[in-house]
Amino acid sequence: MNPELPAEPIAQKEVNIRQAIMQGGLWIFFARWSMRGIGIVSTVILARLLAPEDFGLVAICLLLVGLAETIGKEGQNLAVIRRQNLDREYVDSAWTASIITGVVLGIIVVSLAPLFAKYFNEPRAIVLIYILSVRVFIMGFQNIGNALNRKNFNFGKDFLFNFLEKIIPSVFTIIAAYYLRNYWALVFGAILGYAGAIIASYMLFDYRPRICFKHIVEVWSFSIWVVAEKFAFFSTMRIDQFFVPAVGNATELGHYHVGSELARMPVVELFMPIDRVLVPAYARLLSEPKELANTYLHTLAVAIIICLPVSIGFAMVASDAVQLIYGANWIPMIPVVELIAISSFAVAIISTITPVLQVLGKSRMSAALIYLQALLLLGGLLIFQARFENIDDIAWVRLAAAMLTLPVALICVRNMIMIRYIEMLKVFWRPAIAVSVMILVLLFVLPQDMETPILVRLILRIAAGGLAYASSLMLLWLVAGKPPGAERALSRLVTERLGSN
Repeated sequence: MNPELPAEPIAQKEVNIRQAIMQGGLWIFFARWSMRGIGIVSTVILARLLAPEDFGLVAICLLLVGLAETIGKEGQNLAVIRRQNLDREYVDSAWTASIITGVVLGIIVVSLAPLFAKYFNEPRAIVLIYILSVRVFIMGFQNIGNALNRKNFNFGKDFLFNFLEKIIPSVFTIIAAYYLRNYWALVFGAILGYAGAIIASYMLFDYRPRICFKHIVEVWSFSIWVVAEKFAFFSTMRIDQFFVPAVGNATELGHYHVGSELARMPVVELFMPIDRVLVPAYARLLSEPKELANTYLHTLAVAIIICLPVSIGFAMVASDAVQLIYGANWIPMIPVVELIAISSFAVAIISTITPVLQVLGKSRMSAALIYLQALLLLGGLLIFQARFENIDDIAWVRLAAAMLTLPVALICVRNMIMIRYIEMLKVFWRPAIAVSVMILVLLFVLPQDMETPILVRLILRIAAGGLAYASSLMLLWLVAGKPPGAERALSRLVTERLGSN
Protein backbone atom coordinates (compact mmCIF):
# COMPACT_ATOMS: atom_id res chain seq x y z
CA MET A 1 0.00 0.00 0.00
CA ASN A 2 1.02 3.58 -0.63
CA PRO A 3 -1.00 5.79 1.72
CA GLU A 4 -1.54 9.38 0.67
CA LEU A 5 -0.32 12.33 2.66
CA PRO A 6 -1.34 12.28 6.32
CA ALA A 7 -3.94 14.75 7.49
CA GLU A 8 -2.81 18.07 8.93
CA PRO A 9 -5.00 18.44 12.01
CA ILE A 10 -3.03 21.34 13.41
CA ALA A 11 -3.40 23.33 10.23
CA GLN A 12 -7.21 23.01 10.46
CA LYS A 13 -7.62 24.76 13.78
CA GLU A 14 -6.18 27.67 15.72
CA VAL A 15 -2.93 26.80 17.40
CA ASN A 16 -1.02 28.62 20.08
CA ILE A 17 2.30 28.49 18.27
CA ARG A 18 4.35 29.67 21.22
CA GLN A 19 2.77 27.02 23.41
CA ALA A 20 3.46 24.44 20.71
CA ILE A 21 7.10 25.51 20.60
CA MET A 22 7.39 25.33 24.40
CA GLN A 23 5.70 21.94 24.65
CA GLY A 24 7.48 20.52 21.63
CA GLY A 25 10.77 21.94 22.85
CA LEU A 26 10.29 20.51 26.32
CA TRP A 27 9.35 17.16 24.78
CA ILE A 28 12.52 17.20 22.70
CA PHE A 29 14.55 18.35 25.71
CA PHE A 30 13.57 15.33 27.81
CA ALA A 31 13.77 13.02 24.82
CA ARG A 32 17.24 14.17 23.85
CA TRP A 33 18.55 13.86 27.37
CA SER A 34 17.19 10.37 27.71
CA MET A 35 19.11 9.55 24.52
CA ARG A 36 22.15 11.44 25.78
CA GLY A 37 22.17 9.22 28.84
CA ILE A 38 22.72 6.32 26.48
CA GLY A 39 25.35 8.35 24.63
CA ILE A 40 27.24 9.13 27.83
CA VAL A 41 27.34 5.48 28.82
CA SER A 42 28.50 4.58 25.32
CA THR A 43 31.20 7.26 25.41
CA VAL A 44 32.51 6.13 28.79
CA ILE A 45 32.76 2.52 27.62
CA LEU A 46 34.41 3.39 24.30
CA ALA A 47 36.88 5.81 25.93
CA ARG A 48 38.01 2.97 28.19
CA LEU A 49 38.21 0.39 25.39
CA LEU A 50 39.81 2.52 22.67
CA ALA A 51 42.74 4.93 22.52
CA PRO A 52 42.65 8.64 21.54
CA GLU A 53 44.53 7.68 18.36
CA ASP A 54 41.60 5.44 17.30
CA PHE A 55 39.16 8.32 17.66
CA GLY A 56 41.56 10.63 15.83
CA LEU A 57 41.92 8.30 12.86
CA VAL A 58 38.17 7.92 12.44
CA ALA A 59 37.74 11.68 12.95
CA ILE A 60 39.88 12.23 9.84
CA CYS A 61 37.46 10.08 7.84
CA LEU A 62 34.39 11.76 9.30
CA LEU A 63 35.64 15.18 8.25
CA LEU A 64 34.89 14.13 4.67
CA VAL A 65 32.05 11.65 5.19
CA GLY A 66 30.35 13.85 7.78
CA LEU A 67 30.52 16.86 5.49
CA ALA A 68 28.75 14.94 2.74
CA GLU A 69 26.06 13.77 5.17
CA THR A 70 25.54 17.24 6.58
CA ILE A 71 25.05 19.02 3.27
CA GLY A 72 22.94 16.27 1.71
CA LYS A 73 20.61 15.21 4.47
CA GLU A 74 18.25 17.99 5.52
CA GLY A 75 17.62 20.31 2.57
CA GLN A 76 14.87 18.19 1.00
CA ASN A 77 13.15 17.66 4.37
CA LEU A 78 13.06 21.41 4.99
CA ALA A 79 11.63 21.96 1.51
CA VAL A 80 8.72 19.66 2.43
CA ILE A 81 8.17 21.27 5.84
CA ARG A 82 8.25 24.81 4.47
CA ARG A 83 5.87 24.30 1.49
CA GLN A 84 2.35 25.52 2.22
CA ASN A 85 0.33 23.61 -0.42
CA LEU A 86 1.82 20.16 -0.27
CA ASP A 87 0.96 17.28 -2.58
CA ARG A 88 2.27 13.76 -2.90
CA GLU A 89 4.24 14.43 -6.07
CA TYR A 90 6.22 17.16 -4.32
CA VAL A 91 7.06 14.88 -1.37
CA ASP A 92 8.11 12.06 -3.68
CA SER A 93 10.20 14.48 -5.73
CA ALA A 94 11.97 15.56 -2.54
CA TRP A 95 12.72 11.92 -1.69
CA THR A 96 14.02 11.30 -5.21
CA ALA A 97 16.23 14.38 -4.93
CA SER A 98 17.63 12.97 -1.67
CA ILE A 99 18.62 9.70 -3.36
CA ILE A 100 20.33 11.45 -6.28
CA THR A 101 22.13 13.80 -3.89
CA GLY A 102 23.41 10.88 -1.82
CA VAL A 103 24.78 9.04 -4.84
CA VAL A 104 26.55 12.13 -6.21
CA LEU A 105 28.05 12.99 -2.83
CA GLY A 106 29.14 9.39 -2.32
CA ILE A 107 31.10 9.47 -5.57
CA ILE A 108 32.76 12.72 -4.51
CA VAL A 109 33.72 11.25 -1.14
CA VAL A 110 35.34 8.20 -2.74
CA SER A 111 37.28 10.36 -5.20
CA LEU A 112 38.62 12.66 -2.46
CA ALA A 113 39.69 9.87 -0.07
CA PRO A 114 43.36 9.72 -1.23
CA LEU A 115 43.73 13.50 -0.89
CA PHE A 116 42.44 13.47 2.68
CA ALA A 117 44.68 10.61 3.67
CA LYS A 118 47.70 12.39 2.17
CA TYR A 119 46.94 15.70 3.89
CA PHE A 120 46.73 14.07 7.33
CA ASN A 121 49.61 11.70 6.55
CA GLU A 122 47.41 8.71 7.41
CA PRO A 123 47.42 6.05 4.64
CA ARG A 124 45.04 3.93 6.73
CA ALA A 125 42.32 6.54 6.21
CA ILE A 126 41.84 5.71 2.51
CA VAL A 127 40.21 2.32 3.08
CA LEU A 128 38.24 3.63 6.04
CA ILE A 129 36.77 6.46 3.96
CA TYR A 130 35.84 4.03 1.19
CA ILE A 131 33.94 1.90 3.69
CA LEU A 132 32.29 4.81 5.50
CA SER A 133 31.16 6.28 2.17
CA VAL A 134 28.45 3.61 2.18
CA ARG A 135 26.62 5.85 4.65
CA VAL A 136 26.60 8.65 2.09
CA PHE A 137 25.38 6.47 -0.77
CA ILE A 138 22.40 5.15 1.21
CA MET A 139 21.41 8.24 3.23
CA GLY A 140 18.90 9.46 0.63
CA PHE A 141 16.80 6.30 1.01
CA GLN A 142 15.65 7.29 4.50
CA ASN A 143 11.85 7.59 4.65
CA ILE A 144 10.80 11.19 4.09
CA GLY A 145 7.66 10.46 6.10
CA ASN A 146 9.44 11.90 9.13
CA ALA A 147 9.41 15.34 7.49
CA LEU A 148 5.61 15.08 7.21
CA ASN A 149 5.37 14.19 10.88
CA ARG A 150 7.49 17.18 11.86
CA LYS A 151 5.39 19.44 9.64
CA ASN A 152 2.29 18.35 11.59
CA PHE A 153 3.98 18.75 15.01
CA ASN A 154 3.90 14.98 15.56
CA PHE A 155 7.07 14.73 17.63
CA GLY A 156 6.32 11.39 19.26
CA LYS A 157 7.47 9.32 16.31
CA ASP A 158 10.20 11.85 15.59
CA PHE A 159 11.60 11.22 19.06
CA LEU A 160 11.40 7.47 18.65
CA PHE A 161 13.19 7.65 15.30
CA ASN A 162 15.96 9.84 16.73
CA PHE A 163 16.23 7.49 19.67
CA LEU A 164 16.78 4.56 17.32
CA GLU A 165 19.28 6.60 15.29
CA LYS A 166 21.34 6.96 18.47
CA ILE A 167 20.89 3.61 20.16
CA ILE A 168 21.45 1.32 17.16
CA PRO A 169 24.96 2.63 16.27
CA SER A 170 25.90 2.78 19.97
CA VAL A 171 25.03 -0.87 20.53
CA PHE A 172 26.86 -2.06 17.41
CA THR A 173 29.93 0.06 18.22
CA ILE A 174 30.22 -1.09 21.83
CA ILE A 175 29.93 -4.74 20.84
CA ALA A 176 32.54 -4.30 18.12
CA ALA A 177 34.88 -2.36 20.45
CA TYR A 178 34.70 -5.08 23.08
CA TYR A 179 35.97 -7.69 20.63
CA LEU A 180 38.21 -5.65 18.31
CA ARG A 181 39.72 -3.02 20.66
CA ASN A 182 40.70 -0.73 17.76
CA TYR A 183 39.32 1.86 15.32
CA TRP A 184 37.53 -0.75 13.20
CA ALA A 185 34.88 -0.90 15.92
CA LEU A 186 33.96 2.74 15.26
CA VAL A 187 33.79 2.09 11.52
CA PHE A 188 31.64 -1.07 11.64
CA GLY A 189 29.36 0.42 14.28
CA ALA A 190 28.79 3.54 12.17
CA ILE A 191 27.87 1.56 9.04
CA LEU A 192 25.61 -1.03 10.65
CA GLY A 193 23.92 1.49 12.89
CA TYR A 194 23.17 3.86 10.01
CA ALA A 195 21.67 1.09 7.88
CA GLY A 196 19.56 0.00 10.84
CA ALA A 197 18.22 3.54 11.29
CA ILE A 198 17.11 3.69 7.64
CA ILE A 199 15.23 0.41 8.04
CA ALA A 200 13.64 1.77 11.20
CA SER A 201 12.35 4.83 9.31
CA TYR A 202 10.14 2.57 7.19
CA MET A 203 8.92 0.67 10.23
CA LEU A 204 7.93 3.86 12.06
CA PHE A 205 6.42 5.97 9.30
CA ASP A 206 3.53 4.74 7.14
CA TYR A 207 4.34 6.94 4.17
CA ARG A 208 5.78 5.01 1.23
CA PRO A 209 7.69 7.33 -1.14
CA ARG A 210 8.01 6.68 -4.85
CA ILE A 211 10.42 7.87 -7.49
CA CYS A 212 9.13 11.14 -8.99
CA PHE A 213 10.88 13.91 -10.94
CA LYS A 214 8.00 16.37 -11.41
CA HIS A 215 9.06 18.93 -8.78
CA ILE A 216 12.69 17.98 -8.42
CA VAL A 217 13.98 21.29 -9.84
CA GLU A 218 11.75 23.24 -7.45
CA VAL A 219 12.98 21.17 -4.51
CA TRP A 220 16.60 21.73 -5.44
CA SER A 221 16.06 25.46 -6.01
CA PHE A 222 15.18 25.78 -2.32
CA SER A 223 17.45 23.11 -0.90
CA ILE A 224 20.57 24.39 -2.69
CA TRP A 225 20.71 27.30 -0.26
CA VAL A 226 20.11 25.00 2.65
CA VAL A 227 22.99 22.88 1.33
CA ALA A 228 25.17 25.99 1.18
CA GLU A 229 24.22 26.81 4.76
CA LYS A 230 24.82 23.25 5.96
CA PHE A 231 28.22 23.26 4.27
CA ALA A 232 29.11 26.46 6.09
CA PHE A 233 27.74 25.12 9.37
CA PHE A 234 29.82 21.95 9.06
CA SER A 235 32.83 24.11 8.30
CA THR A 236 32.29 26.08 11.48
CA MET A 237 32.10 22.80 13.40
CA ARG A 238 35.03 20.98 11.78
CA ILE A 239 37.36 23.24 9.84
CA ASP A 240 39.57 23.80 12.89
CA GLN A 241 40.40 20.09 12.91
CA PHE A 242 42.29 20.60 9.63
CA PHE A 243 44.82 22.66 11.60
CA VAL A 244 45.52 20.04 14.26
CA PRO A 245 48.34 18.46 12.17
CA ALA A 246 50.26 21.72 12.75
CA VAL A 247 50.55 20.84 16.46
CA GLY A 248 50.22 17.07 16.58
CA ASN A 249 49.20 13.74 15.06
CA ALA A 250 46.16 11.46 15.23
CA THR A 251 46.34 11.36 19.03
CA GLU A 252 46.03 15.15 19.32
CA LEU A 253 43.25 15.08 16.73
CA GLY A 254 41.49 12.49 18.87
CA HIS A 255 41.77 14.77 21.89
CA TYR A 256 40.50 17.77 19.94
CA HIS A 257 37.68 15.92 18.19
CA VAL A 258 36.33 14.20 21.30
CA GLY A 259 36.84 17.35 23.38
CA SER A 260 34.85 19.41 20.88
CA GLU A 261 32.00 16.90 20.87
CA LEU A 262 31.90 16.78 24.66
CA ALA A 263 31.96 20.59 24.93
CA ARG A 264 29.03 21.00 22.55
CA MET A 265 27.01 18.19 24.07
CA PRO A 266 25.11 20.06 26.81
CA VAL A 267 23.93 22.99 24.69
CA VAL A 268 23.49 20.98 21.49
CA GLU A 269 21.36 18.41 23.28
CA LEU A 270 19.48 21.03 25.29
CA PHE A 271 18.50 23.54 22.67
CA MET A 272 19.74 23.19 19.12
CA PRO A 273 17.41 20.23 18.31
CA ILE A 274 14.48 22.60 18.91
CA ASP A 275 14.87 23.78 15.31
CA ARG A 276 12.78 20.69 14.52
CA VAL A 277 9.95 22.58 16.25
CA LEU A 278 10.84 26.11 15.13
CA VAL A 279 10.74 25.61 11.36
CA PRO A 280 7.15 24.30 11.16
CA ALA A 281 6.05 26.73 13.89
CA TYR A 282 7.45 29.80 12.15
CA ALA A 283 6.08 28.58 8.81
CA ARG A 284 2.55 28.85 10.24
CA LEU A 285 3.13 32.48 11.21
CA LEU A 286 4.26 33.81 7.83
CA SER A 287 0.99 35.70 7.40
CA GLU A 288 1.27 37.23 10.90
CA PRO A 289 4.55 39.19 10.99
CA LYS A 290 3.91 40.75 14.41
CA GLU A 291 3.20 37.39 16.00
CA LEU A 292 6.25 35.93 14.27
CA ALA A 293 8.43 38.67 15.80
CA ASN A 294 6.95 38.14 19.28
CA THR A 295 7.36 34.39 18.99
CA TYR A 296 11.00 34.77 18.02
CA LEU A 297 11.65 37.07 20.99
CA HIS A 298 10.06 34.47 23.23
CA THR A 299 12.26 31.74 21.72
CA LEU A 300 15.38 33.90 22.08
CA ALA A 301 14.61 34.50 25.75
CA VAL A 302 14.22 30.79 26.42
CA ALA A 303 17.45 30.06 24.54
CA ILE A 304 19.40 32.55 26.64
CA ILE A 305 17.88 31.39 29.93
CA ILE A 306 18.81 27.77 29.17
CA CYS A 307 22.00 27.94 27.11
CA LEU A 308 23.95 30.69 28.89
CA PRO A 309 24.19 28.97 32.30
CA VAL A 310 24.68 25.53 30.76
CA SER A 311 27.59 26.59 28.53
CA ILE A 312 29.36 28.65 31.21
CA GLY A 313 28.61 26.15 33.97
CA PHE A 314 29.86 23.19 31.96
CA ALA A 315 33.10 25.02 31.18
CA MET A 316 33.65 25.56 34.91
CA VAL A 317 33.20 21.86 35.80
CA ALA A 318 34.87 20.46 32.66
CA SER A 319 38.08 19.41 34.40
CA ASP A 320 36.34 17.06 36.82
CA ALA A 321 33.90 15.84 34.16
CA VAL A 322 36.67 14.86 31.74
CA GLN A 323 38.75 13.03 34.33
CA LEU A 324 35.73 11.21 35.73
CA ILE A 325 34.14 10.21 32.43
CA TYR A 326 37.14 9.64 30.15
CA GLY A 327 40.09 8.92 32.42
CA ALA A 328 43.68 10.11 32.61
CA ASN A 329 44.44 9.51 28.90
CA TRP A 330 42.08 12.34 27.98
CA ILE A 331 43.29 15.09 30.34
CA PRO A 332 44.98 17.09 27.49
CA MET A 333 41.55 17.89 26.05
CA ILE A 334 40.28 19.75 29.16
CA PRO A 335 41.16 23.29 27.92
CA VAL A 336 39.49 22.50 24.58
CA VAL A 337 36.30 21.48 26.37
CA GLU A 338 36.31 24.66 28.48
CA LEU A 339 36.75 27.05 25.56
CA ILE A 340 34.39 25.37 23.10
CA ALA A 341 31.72 24.97 25.79
CA ILE A 342 31.63 28.76 26.13
CA SER A 343 31.50 29.28 22.36
CA SER A 344 28.56 26.86 22.12
CA PHE A 345 26.32 29.54 23.69
CA ALA A 346 26.83 31.82 20.69
CA VAL A 347 26.28 28.91 18.29
CA ALA A 348 23.02 28.01 20.03
CA ILE A 349 21.67 31.57 19.80
CA ILE A 350 22.57 31.74 16.11
CA SER A 351 20.69 28.45 15.66
CA THR A 352 17.46 30.21 16.74
CA ILE A 353 17.95 32.80 14.01
CA THR A 354 18.51 30.61 10.96
CA PRO A 355 15.02 28.95 11.07
CA VAL A 356 13.38 32.42 10.94
CA LEU A 357 15.43 33.43 7.93
CA GLN A 358 14.78 30.12 6.16
CA VAL A 359 11.04 30.39 6.64
CA LEU A 360 11.07 33.99 5.40
CA GLY A 361 12.76 32.77 2.23
CA LYS A 362 16.07 34.41 3.24
CA SER A 363 18.11 31.26 2.92
CA ARG A 364 20.94 33.22 1.32
CA MET A 365 21.20 35.48 4.35
CA SER A 366 20.99 32.49 6.66
CA ALA A 367 23.80 30.80 4.75
CA ALA A 368 25.79 34.04 4.73
CA LEU A 369 25.74 34.22 8.53
CA ILE A 370 27.12 30.73 8.85
CA TYR A 371 29.71 31.47 6.18
CA LEU A 372 30.72 34.58 8.09
CA GLN A 373 31.49 32.48 11.14
CA ALA A 374 33.35 29.95 8.99
CA LEU A 375 35.40 32.68 7.33
CA LEU A 376 36.22 34.33 10.66
CA LEU A 377 37.30 30.96 11.99
CA LEU A 378 39.34 30.12 8.89
CA GLY A 379 40.91 33.58 8.78
CA GLY A 380 41.91 33.43 12.42
CA LEU A 381 43.36 29.96 12.02
CA LEU A 382 45.41 30.99 9.00
CA ILE A 383 46.65 34.20 10.65
CA PHE A 384 47.68 32.61 13.94
CA GLN A 385 48.66 29.15 12.69
CA ALA A 386 52.38 29.89 12.93
CA ARG A 387 51.97 30.71 16.63
CA PHE A 388 50.02 27.58 17.57
CA GLU A 389 51.78 25.55 20.24
CA ASN A 390 49.00 23.10 21.17
CA ILE A 391 45.34 22.35 20.50
CA ASP A 392 44.23 24.90 23.12
CA ASP A 393 45.28 27.74 20.78
CA ILE A 394 42.98 26.41 18.05
CA ALA A 395 40.04 26.41 20.49
CA TRP A 396 40.72 30.07 21.37
CA VAL A 397 40.27 31.03 17.70
CA ARG A 398 36.98 29.12 17.58
CA LEU A 399 35.68 31.00 20.61
CA ALA A 400 36.57 34.38 19.09
CA ALA A 401 34.89 33.56 15.74
CA ALA A 402 31.62 32.52 17.40
CA MET A 403 31.46 35.60 19.62
CA LEU A 404 32.13 37.97 16.70
CA THR A 405 29.37 36.38 14.59
CA LEU A 406 26.65 36.55 17.25
CA PRO A 407 25.95 40.33 17.19
CA VAL A 408 25.86 40.34 13.38
CA ALA A 409 23.29 37.52 13.41
CA LEU A 410 21.12 39.36 15.93
CA ILE A 411 21.19 42.51 13.80
CA CYS A 412 20.12 40.51 10.72
CA VAL A 413 17.11 38.92 12.37
CA ARG A 414 16.16 42.22 13.97
CA ASN A 415 16.04 43.89 10.53
CA MET A 416 14.06 41.03 8.97
CA ILE A 417 11.24 40.91 11.55
CA MET A 418 11.50 44.49 12.85
CA ILE A 419 12.28 43.97 16.52
CA ARG A 420 13.47 46.95 18.56
CA TYR A 421 16.96 46.64 20.00
CA ILE A 422 15.66 47.46 23.47
CA GLU A 423 13.36 44.42 23.29
CA MET A 424 16.31 42.19 22.46
CA LEU A 425 18.37 43.64 25.30
CA LYS A 426 15.56 43.00 27.78
CA VAL A 427 15.82 39.24 27.32
CA PHE A 428 19.55 39.29 28.15
CA TRP A 429 19.96 41.22 31.39
CA ARG A 430 18.36 38.90 33.98
CA PRO A 431 20.11 35.70 32.75
CA ALA A 432 23.43 37.60 32.53
CA ILE A 433 23.24 38.76 36.16
CA ALA A 434 22.10 35.32 37.35
CA VAL A 435 25.03 33.66 35.54
CA SER A 436 27.41 36.13 37.19
CA VAL A 437 26.14 34.99 40.58
CA MET A 438 26.67 31.36 39.55
CA ILE A 439 30.25 32.10 38.47
CA LEU A 440 31.05 33.78 41.80
CA VAL A 441 29.70 30.79 43.71
CA LEU A 442 31.80 28.34 41.67
CA LEU A 443 34.95 30.47 41.92
CA PHE A 444 34.90 31.42 45.59
CA VAL A 445 32.40 29.27 47.52
CA LEU A 446 33.05 25.88 45.87
CA PRO A 447 36.32 26.32 43.92
CA GLN A 448 37.86 23.73 41.61
CA ASP A 449 40.74 23.03 44.00
CA MET A 450 38.59 22.16 47.02
CA GLU A 451 39.85 18.96 48.66
CA THR A 452 37.05 16.46 48.14
CA PRO A 453 36.71 13.30 46.03
CA ILE A 454 36.27 14.16 42.38
CA LEU A 455 32.75 12.73 42.06
CA VAL A 456 31.53 14.49 45.20
CA ARG A 457 33.12 17.76 44.08
CA LEU A 458 31.52 17.53 40.65
CA ILE A 459 28.06 16.85 42.05
CA LEU A 460 28.34 19.62 44.65
CA ARG A 461 29.50 22.23 42.14
CA ILE A 462 26.81 21.33 39.58
CA ALA A 463 24.07 21.46 42.21
CA ALA A 464 25.34 24.70 43.76
CA GLY A 465 25.79 26.39 40.40
CA GLY A 466 22.35 25.40 39.20
CA LEU A 467 20.71 26.50 42.44
CA ALA A 468 22.55 29.84 42.45
CA TYR A 469 21.49 30.56 38.87
CA ALA A 470 17.86 29.48 39.19
CA SER A 471 17.24 31.30 42.47
CA SER A 472 18.92 34.49 41.22
CA LEU A 473 16.95 34.42 37.98
CA MET A 474 13.61 33.97 39.72
CA LEU A 475 14.45 36.66 42.30
CA LEU A 476 15.28 39.13 39.53
CA TRP A 477 12.05 38.24 37.76
CA LEU A 478 10.03 38.84 40.92
CA VAL A 479 11.82 42.15 41.57
CA ALA A 480 11.04 43.22 38.00
CA GLY A 481 7.32 42.65 38.70
CA LYS A 482 6.86 39.26 37.02
CA PRO A 483 6.94 40.65 33.47
CA PRO A 484 5.58 38.44 30.67
CA GLY A 485 8.27 36.43 28.99
CA ALA A 486 10.24 33.23 29.14
CA GLU A 487 10.36 33.03 32.95
CA ARG A 488 6.59 33.21 33.22
CA ALA A 489 6.07 30.68 30.43
CA LEU A 490 8.62 28.25 31.88
CA SER A 491 7.16 28.65 35.36
CA ARG A 492 3.63 27.99 34.09
CA LEU A 493 4.74 25.01 32.02
CA VAL A 494 6.62 23.41 34.92
CA THR A 495 3.67 24.03 37.25
CA GLU A 496 1.27 22.43 34.78
CA ARG A 497 3.55 19.41 34.36
CA LEU A 498 3.92 18.95 38.10
CA GLY A 499 0.18 19.37 38.56
CA SER A 500 -0.61 16.76 35.91
CA ASN A 501 1.58 14.28 37.77
